[in-house]
Amino acid sequence: MYENEEMYAEVGRSYTPAPAANHIGFCIGVVLLGTVDHEYQGHKSRKKKIRLFFELTNTVNPDDEKGGPFIVSKEFLYSLGPKSNLKKMLDGWRGEALSKDEAAKFNIAKILSAPCMINVLIKTSQKGNKYNDISSISQIAEGTVVPVMKNKPYLFNFNPPFKTEVFQSLPEWVRKIIESSDEYKELTTGAVGTTTAAPANAVQPTVSSTGKKLPF
Repeated sequence: MYENEEMYAEVGRSYTPAPAANHIGFCIGVVLLGTVDHEYQGHKSRKKKIRLFFELTNTVNPDDEKGGPFIVSKEFLYSLGPKSNLKKMLDGWRGEALSKDEAAKFNIAKILSAPCMINVLIKTSQKGNKYNDISSISQIAEGTVVPVMKNKPYLFNFNPPFKTEVFQSLPEWVRKIIESSDEYKELTTGAVGTTTAAPANAVQPTVSSTGKKLPF
């Protein structure tokens, strides 16, 4: 017999979900996951996906050692077709729908640093864990005092040179999804070169045909 025979496997770390509410926030991350596994109504396929990250600026995350705000994210199929969830979200955020021509040439990087109202829900997984889900995103009402964004925005895609610095800064579970993508697998090992995160002023407000200011 050995001394100290007790052995315990590590379990998944739980986290504190952000409060369910409408929050003022900013888009701080645009991450192209690449072409990865997708399942819809029992049908499995490979689809190109993207995940958007938002800070809830006026919150304090108790799990953050630096006292930073909660960060929530949502995954979408990377499509701006008329029925796509990504387009519906962008249309609600802008307060004006992207036309077919606008959608065809829309640069998703424009949403970095753009402010918004984020409707956050708390849901329970099949394992009983609480997690956040983004229900909707909309414009911030005129006259609202908008706080200063606290996180540096970042962009990840597969455009050369490979964004090593940004990739390494992503959560491990996000990196694993990217590593499973067709695009990542096509890259040669030992890819070199880095890019810096997009500057905080990357987005300039646009104006609609009616003269209304839009977030992007």
